[in-house]
Amino acid sequence: MNPQKPTFSLFAPVALVACLFFVTPLIAGAAQSFRRDPVPTNVDVSQRSGKESEETVAVNPTNRNNIVIVTDVDFPAAGMFAAVSFDGGVNWATRLIGNNDNLGAACCDPSLSVDQFGNLFLTYLYNVGNFVPIALSTDGGLNFNLITNIEKPPKKIGQQNIPMSFERRRCLNAYRSPA
Repeated sequence: MNPQKPTFSLFAPVALVACLFFVTPLIAGAAQSFRRDPVPTNVDVSQRSGKESEETVAVNPTNRNNIVIVTDVDFPAAGMFAAVSFDGGVNWATRLIGNNDNLGAACCDPSLSVDQFGNLFLTYLYNVGNFVPIALSTDGGLNFNLITNIEKPPKKIGQQNIPMSFERRRCLNAYRSPA
């Protein structure tokens, strides 16, 4: 028996080098062309000199380009910042709400919710009082009208604290917590 010497082929190394230098950049370029803006642009919607906090954002399920933002403001004492977009956030209509207008004197804790019909609900707290207002917008957040005030229960009844819970129902239920 005559053992054969292994043969060395230049084909494999040349193919590997060709792949690294020619094919890989093509694949990387194709993959990058499928990406959308990898880093979203931050936008200062309010353009206010003060700060906003406790923001809430809602997107209308009947028109995904309709976005609404409501935040607390540090000045004036009564009011919240509201912004509405109908083009996916490219342009915004802004204003103060709850600054002793038809929504009263709002202080804080806004929350937005949109139902399947596009009705936009806003809750918040007043500067003074024991009520939680609920406002409704039927025009995508351009205007809100107060529909009811829910009285906050007392913190204590007798010497016992009442626990707070939110249940998934078709109506709003809130029970006070000692916290």
